[in-house]
Amino acid sequence: MKALSLLIIPLAFALPVSSHASEAGGWGLEPLGPEVKRGPAPVPTKKRVQEPGFSSRPGKGTPVTLVENGKVTSIIIIPDDASPEVRAAAKRVASAIQKMSGSTIPVLPESKSTLSTTEEGGLTVLYEEKPVSAILIGETKAGKKLGYRAGELREEGLRVVTLPSGGILVYGRDLAANGMKTEGTRYAVAHFLERQLGCRWLWPGKSGEVIPERKTISIAPVDETDAPALPFRVMRASGYLSERALKGVKSMGRSEEEFRRQVAAYQEWTQVQKLGASVKLHYQHAYHGWGERFMKQHPEWFALQPNGTRKQELTREVLAFTNAALADEVAREKIAELAADPALVSASISPNDGSSVNSICMSEEARKLDPPNGDPVKLLFNLDGKRVYRKYPSLTDRYLTFFNRVAEKVAAAYPDRYVAAYAYGPYRSAPLYQPVHPNLMVCFVGFTYGNEYQRTSDRDKWDGWASRAKYIILRPNALLSGGAYPMNYGRKMASDLAHCYETGMAGADFSSVAGHWSNIGLNYYLLPRLLWNPTADVDAMINDYLEKGFGPAAPVMARYFAKVEALNGKVAEMLGDKTEAELRDDELDVIKSSDAFMNLAPAIYNEAAVQELHALLAEAKGVAGNDPKIRERIAFIEQGVAFADLQTRLYTSRDAKTPEEKARMRELLDERYRLFQNLFDANFYSIGLAHLNWKEAWMTKKEYGWQPPALEKPVAP
Repeated sequence: MKALSLLIIPLAFALPVSSHASEAGGWGLEPLGPEVKRGPAPVPTKKRVQEPGFSSRPGKGTPVTLVENGKVTSIIIIPDDASPEVRAAAKRVASAIQKMSGSTIPVLPESKSTLSTTEEGGLTVLYEEKPVSAILIGETKAGKKLGYRAGELREEGLRVVTLPSGGILVYGRDLAANGMKTEGTRYAVAHFLERQLGCRWLWPGKSGEVIPERKTISIAPVDETDAPALPFRVMRASGYLSERALKGVKSMGRSEEEFRRQVAAYQEWTQVQKLGASVKLHYQHAYHGWGERFMKQHPEWFALQPNGTRKQELTREVLAFTNAALADEVAREKIAELAADPALVSASISPNDGSSVNSICMSEEARKLDPPNGDPVKLLFNLDGKRVYRKYPSLTDRYLTFFNRVAEKVAAAYPDRYVAAYAYGPYRSAPLYQPVHPNLMVCFVGFTYGNEYQRTSDRDKWDGWASRAKYIILRPNALLSGGAYPMNYGRKMASDLAHCYETGMAGADFSSVAGHWSNIGLNYYLLPRLLWNPTADVDAMINDYLEKGFGPAAPVMARYFAKVEALNGKVAEMLGDKTEAELRDDELDVIKSSDAFMNLAPAIYNEAAVQELHALLAEAKGVAGNDPKIRERIAFIEQGVAFADLQTRLYTSRDAKTPEEKARMRELLDERYRLFQNLFDANFYSIGLAHLNWKEAWMTKKEYGWQPPALEKPVAP
């Protein structure tokens, strides 16, 4: 494997098991389950072809003029009982029009507006006793009187339609058939801002706003509807306000209050995306606090540890999923959850996340469910006080046995509702012998774009589950790939989402947006659009991003992003240019490591590559001329390239041993600390400072002898 020698690092698989461990109450490391004959990998059938959500028909009437020569000739009207979300959406339109034209458009409730319907299906609108046009946002009484009803749209659907006279309706379905509040009107406003007003939000903050300046704003006749392909579309912002992010903020000398002020722009960015849901699903790690609740009275419900006891730390508890009484208790609680919330479609039975202190149950009873020829995984154990990884077959059939037991009991009470569980970590592979209960919703945690081996392996695993499960949710950690290096994997992501959709994906929850907008932002921008329409033309989306954001510099920026895609792809492909059968065990262990990309990236994102990226951005600035907004956007991207250079120097110095090497590492850590503080104040969204500072806490470990430098007020870069 190319350049694999750069990656080979010692792992702990060869450490011996303690002498007493295999005798401790049946604890051992030998799988005792059935040997299952493995046939060819199942090929999931294409369960559906996407129904077109978007339609466009000839609009009625003549163009609707909102502003003419800098003078407002229209008002915005909202329902009297408008929700806070609809009110905020109306303000968003007013704000965009003000930024475009410099003029302020009034926002009025319907009862305080002078309007009436006309016989031909239009409106007459008066404002300060003068005839004006109107943008009606949300489901208004006037709109319903004219026959435009939100309930006739598809779930979360939207419509933007001009009337024969008097104005334009912008509304969406804000109530699902199941009674759940949805945000169709917010999506309608996002649609209107993009398609009719030409606005874009490339990334959070002012430099990411693309709002064309127009003294006259006129909307051509239009009648467009749209609706999402998926009823569940999530992007989680782990880089903002999570516990980990707050730890990262404090360690770089900034307060939580300052951080909360900065992240407001991200929250605004999400409001012009079409992320949301028309179903309520629970599927997250489900057993936090179970140690405090049940450890004393039911120790048998907890995983047998290598020392022969079931005592655990009361964090990320690991349960004994072979215990029938435990399954009964979980089923009882999930039935109660579903009874308490009629809108809840699925209740979670997912195991807690992996623990560095509590070990997986390896009792004899548990091992009898593990096929010896299951896919190999790594399990972390505490053996004689040491953290040791050991190879073992996949735990999927063991865990699925438990999931099915609970699903059967819950289905007896609620046949039309579900329990949900992750396919994750050591139980991510598809089962070898256990079926998937039809009332079990599987949430597949997989896919990455810094490691082609893992990506193709995960697609095979997805196919294995998709061929068995009635409902399957995609729940990747893919956005964490790459350690904030410049990455462009939009086309690969689009290919995977289209494949997953066609093979049964019922929803998607992407974790996590760490906040590296200067380096990964194109992928962040594409994702909400692909979740709305997984089979959309990704190249058209990329071209739109470049043209709207960079104007005359778009062709050069296209070359920049192509170079980033090539660098990103080179690392990923070097981690995937052999099949599993061709790899030695040590090679395979390293390729499957979560650090694989970062071990190889410095050799690819080297000085020459960084200089080439800088040269492309300098060329783009030259083409952009004196346009300050485009130059500011290019400078924003430059921050990410400068960070990539620093990241390479840090990662190639991290094995510092001599006093001179450690001194050099301390200098680099000083540079990093100053950069992070300056970016926090002047270019907050360029790099996900808080999340990265938490994730890369190893950089400040004591062996380097580093302390944060005393700084005066940071100087903006």
